[in-house]
Amino acid sequence: MGRDGSQLPGTTWARRGLTSGLRRLSKRREVSSIVAFTLDGRLYARHVRTSVTSPTMISALRYFRRKIGTPLLVVWDRLNAHRSQVTTAFIAARKTSAYLMGKALAELQ
Repeated sequence: MGRDGSQLPGTTWARRGLTSGLRRLSKRREVSSIVAFTLDGRLYARHVRTSVTSPTMISALRYFRRKIGTPLLVVWDRLNAHRSQVTTAFIAARKTSAYLMGKALAELQ
């Protein structure tokens, strides 16, 4: 404990033989974001409180397509949700071009 009686962050103690437990002091939650921007500078974002999965990715792509209204050009990293069969089938069924990072840089230049 600190001099003023508050518990110092990240420190624990317990008697010998007893396992101490860590409590979460922060109320902060993790948020994942899926972001799109247009060539004229408009920014669109979808935020989820969980990790990004194929269904959340497809939901975000539908949202972006509805808001932007034109075929999408998607450039993303090699996250499993981007490379899954469900996501690639969704991309193939629509007028959307998707490039994975690495390959995308050479093809777009």
